[in-house]
Amino acid sequence: MSISEKLALGPGETLRMNSTRTKGFVGETDVTCYSVLDASGNIIGTVTHTEHTAVRGFRVTNSATRTDLQGNDVLTANW
Repeated sequence: MSISEKLALGPGETLRMNSTRTKGFVGETDVTCYSVLDASGNIIGTVTHTEHTAVRGFRVTNSATRTDLQGNDVLTANW
């Protein structure tokens, strides 16, 4: 299941990747920031997606938080 499906984007809404970075002492956390665009291409919010790989056991967890332009959390998904 893709991040777009997890965030239940509305009709005509798309994601545009803005930046990506790694965190952690061995780079075990990837953080990707997206803009949420409406059908006209206007920015209507942001998404921060975090993928963490455990150093022991290599278990992968994902989380994504969608916010509107005022910074209010719209949706948080974990998988």
